[in-house]
Amino acid sequence: ADPAARTEVLSIGLQQWRVRQALEAYRQGQGTLAYAAQRAGVSIRQIIPLAYAYGLTPQVDPAWLTGELSI
Repeated sequence: ADPAARTEVLSIGLQQWRVRQALEAYRQGQGTLAYAAQRAGVSIRQIIPLAYAYGLTPQVDPAWLTGELSI
C-alpha cells in the first residue's frame, strides 16, 4: 500500500523486462552482448551472468583469446 514500495516494485519489474527483451534480441542475433547491455540499461559486467541465467552463452572470438591484454 506504500506508494514508495509500489514505485520500487514497478521499477524493478521494468528493469527485468528490459533485460529480458535485450537478451531475447541478442539470442536472435540482433547485436552484440554489449549492445544488449546498453539496451537493457546495465553494464556489460552485469549482463554477462544474466545471459548465462537466461540460458545463453556469450560468443567469444578466438582471436580475442590470443591477443595481448590492454588496460
